[in-house]
Amino acid sequence: MSFYRDDEKIIESSDIERLREIEDEIIDLANEAFDIIDDTSEESRSKAYWFGEVCSAMNGERYPESQCSLRNVTDTLEEYAEEEEEDDDDDDD
Repeated sequence: MSFYRDDEKIIESSDIERLREIEDEIIDLANEAFDIIDDTSEESRSKAYWFGEVCSAMNGERYPESQCSLRNVTDTLEEYAEEEEEDDDDDDD
């Protein structure tokens, strides 16, 4: 069941869990790709550019001030879902 607040969809906990799995999978794949080019002439350039960008987009470690990584988005959606569940619990009382 999906919840809505102010006409915005609040996703289910299973969807939040899947987003976290996707984040992990993308980071794992980036690491695998980087391992393949490790010790080649492209290692330092790749590390400085695409590898860092991919990982930062997933977890915000490289640019934590941006607050727009997949982890930030997932955390925010999770907070909304928890608030909605609390509101539903309060309505049931």
